Amino acid sequence: MDSIQPNDGWDEFDWERVMRQSDLYANKYMKLFSEFGEITDADAYIMEQLEEFQLPGMEEDDLDFDIESEPFDPIEMNTPAYFYERDKSYLLLRQVSVGWCNIFSTLLLKEDRDFGVKIIFHLGRSLAYYQGSLADGKYDLPASFISAGKRGLQNLNDALGLMERLGEHNKRYLTITVAMMGHLRQIHDQMIGHLTKLRTLKK
Repeated sequence: MDSIQPNDGWDEFDWERVMRQSDLYANKYMKLFSEFGEITDADAYIMEQLEEFQLPGMEEDDLDFDIESEPFDPIEMNTPAYFYERDKSYLLLRQVSVGWCNIFSTLLLKEDRDFGVKIIFHLGRSLAYYQGSLADGKYDLPASFISAGKRGLQNLNDALGLMERLGEHNKRYLTITVAMMGHLRQIHDQMIGHLTKLRTLKK
């Protein structure tokens, strides 16, 4: 697939096209991981199967990275680059995501873990897209932030739907899923407000 390079002239449709490709990449990875994650050299095999998905600006070296070992500097966190870290709805979404990971690892029965993995996937995608949409709070290219926000909202709705189905499937989780869904609906409303604000900005 030819590499697509974003530019300042892109409209909402252009950004949507690229973000759909990103979603296809993530969905394909999850499918391959569920099938081949246990085999030897699974990562190398999976990445080989994903070569057709050339995301914007992605080079082979981009797949090699080091995890930061130093904690965030609280002074640096107050800079525009970390604007999203001060958004209450983003922080709540991150808290719910971490909480769901704990629930997955401690409470879900083996036969229900497929639900759990899918919910983690959609919460993670929602968190990443919402972070991209909030960004540094300057919104100099509203179309890109609107597109990211829409994808974040879609993944949030997918997670909500899966939680509802899980609670209906097994009543033992109902108290947990109802509480989690209440938080996610709060975040949903805040995302809608954020998107509404972005749409008032000059394109």
